[in-house]
Amino acid sequence: MDDLRNILPTGKSNAISARELAAKIGVSDRVLRDIVTEDRVKGIVICSSSAGYYLPANKDEIREFCNFMEKRAKHSFIAIQSALRALGEVEGQQTFIP
Repeated sequence: MDDLRNILPTGKSNAISARELAAKIGVSDRVLRDIVTEDRVKGIVICSSSAGYYLPANKDEIREFCNFMEKRAKHSFIAIQSALRALGEVEGQQTFIP
């Protein structure tokens, strides 16, 4: 599969769940996430929300997606910091890998 642009709906209100999308293209949820990541690396803007995946209908949807992902990343980093503190690692020695 080249990319998901021919399958994904446009607009957040039309998002398709990961499970439904994976079934539609005949792959597992894990493989679907890998495909989405590969397409994003290629520069394709694939947005996601709690409702599923979609192509953005406008710049506002892209901004909303960016804010969603930024908050998610911050929460993940906080969880990592707390776990590293529990292991006795010194703060500031962690490496953030984008």
